[in-house]
Amino acid sequence: MTKREKRITFGLILSCWLAYMLSMCMKISYSASMVAIKDEYDVPNVIASLPITLYYSFYAIIQVILAPIFSKINVKRYMMVTFVISGLSFLSIFFYSPMWYICSVLALNGIMHGSVWCGSIVTLNKHLSRKTMDKTLLFLSAAFSVGSALSFGLSSLSIHLGNWRITFITLGTAFLVTTLYMFFTITRMEKSDLKPVDDENGIPLKKRVYTAERPSAKPLFVLSLISVFFSSFLYYGFANWMPTILKSNFGLADSMATLITVLFPTVAYLGPVLSEFFCNRIKNDFLVIFLSAAVVTGISLLLCFVYGLNVILTIAVIVTIGIFLRLLNNTFGVLVPLHIKNYVNYGLTSADINASASASAAASPFMIALILDLSGNDWHTGFFVLFSITLLVLTLCSVFFAEDLYYQRKTKTLKTK
Repeated sequence: MTKREKRITFGLILSCWLAYMLSMCMKISYSASMVAIKDEYDVPNVIASLPITLYYSFYAIIQVILAPIFSKINVKRYMMVTFVISGLSFLSIFFYSPMWYICSVLALNGIMHGSVWCGSIVTLNKHLSRKTMDKTLLFLSAAFSVGSALSFGLSSLSIHLGNWRITFITLGTAFLVTTLYMFFTITRMEKSDLKPVDDENGIPLKKRVYTAERPSAKPLFVLSLISVFFSSFLYYGFANWMPTILKSNFGLADSMATLITVLFPTVAYLGPVLSEFFCNRIKNDFLVIFLSAAVVTGISLLLCFVYGLNVILTIAVIVTIGIFLRLLNNTFGVLVPLHIKNYVNYGLTSADINASASASAAASPFMIALILDLSGNDWHTGFFVLFSITLLVLTLCSVFFAEDLYYQRKTKTLKTK
């Protein structure tokens, strides 16, 4: 590949990375600013959480709609139109921001962001070789953590400057600029007529992950589809409410509580790294999932008793929970579909699991807000409810793991006869 071809390819990859990263910033920016917005409008937790619920509800719906038809539409044109609408509506909150309008804009952006991830993957897969695509997916996965951390950092700065709306005009403008850049890089790639060249010199790619056995494929998919709902509920629960937790229990200022929350998505990136490490070495998704769920359950129980003792201890415990929740979510949503793709359609399983996670992200802020409002902002009650959900996840994982062990032993017994 010539230097010019490398520049064109890198430009395409970078534009997709920026679009995905900024979409993460935008979807989390309201959560990061919610502690200040709630104070300004003096609304109950349920009302304050409504824009997040609307965003993820519509995001989940559009994922289900796009999955079967995405290959039949002009992806570049669809992304450009929806991205421009998203950027313009988002930055408009700086100028006009009653709660009903914020709810409307977040709901609209849930629809407009439906093509960010899948559109980027379709575009990249069309122009990149398998080897380059493999590396690019690892690069793209980092955008989740970078975007989340950047959102909390920018929101903290905006709150410190006295106007949380600065976050919205900054991210909206940046997303519009990125949209133009993405249009340029895709057009340049199309005109260059570069074709993906797989496996240079005919050497196959080194196998990176194992393939699950056929009888385990369907149970893995069912377990992932159900359990990712609850594990995502927990992850977004902590991500959305961590600034409020720190403010309510330790009296931290809005800007400081929001800034500290940067640690949650940043350190939690260890989760996907550990997920790939353990799955590729243990080569048993059920075992990895069961052990991770057990750790999350144990640490969640610990949090119920230590959350008010010390701010550093509380942050450390919550961040550790975040790491293992990301490990679970990455295993459910990324690795399981990959491991069973020889038996079940990869695109549909990924879309279904992602839709389940999105529906959970919609339910999480509303349900936690409702629990807090009903309990008089009692986080002791809130943490015990979250612990009960981890216990449910562990129970589900235990049942499926036990069933798989039974199958494995039965198979070995039949083979020895």
